[in-house]
Amino acid sequence: MTVIVCIVVAEGIAIAADSRQASASALGHLRVDSDYADKIFPLNSSLGVALSGQSFFYTNANDSPTNVGLLLSGANRYLPKNCSVRKAASIIHQRIDGVLKTHNSVVGNSQAGAEFYVVGFDNQSEIGEVYRCQVPGEIILERSTRDAGAVWGGQGEIIDRLVLGYDRRLVDFLGLEQEAEELRKTLSKQRAKLQLH
Repeated sequence: MTVIVCIVVAEGIAIAADSRQASASALGHLRVDSDYADKIFPLNSSLGVALSGQSFFYTNANDSPTNVGLLLSGANRYLPKNCSVRKAASIIHQRIDGVLKTHNSVVGNSQAGAEFYVVGFDNQSEIGEVYRCQVPGEIILERSTRDAGAVWGGQGEIIDRLVLGYDRRLVDFLGLEQEAEELRKTLSKQRAKLQLH
């Protein structure tokens, strides 16, 4: 479960994430595999990333999976000096796309993907920007400090419960299978409208 929230106001940008992935060991003991600290990464003094989706990647079949945090925590080494928010989003998108392609070839036909936000300010600019990046997919400017509001991403079911007060499991429970697609479209439109306001 991961939820990422970016709050954008004229004075700046705040990002937050909550995530916890837990599994049981062979002895049945609960262990935390990743936590919220693995979801937000500073890139430099004016740029940051918040990540949801795939957190661990296989780079070859004989090694343990690598945490995406290792890729992002060293991002300042491959970002140009005075890098713009858009350029940082593009570079990180390319790197994560490459790692995902390797991961998918190692594990065979995986549908792994990632969604992340690159946030910050261009050098000498007072305008902050939030870019939503989807791998595979595109890079979209979601908000700037000229256009205050909130954007969020992550696991849709969590957003539905927190923001809309709706749980998708109700469809099965109430026997609404025929209405499920229409309900899904309506909820998607409601989430989009909430992010615009």
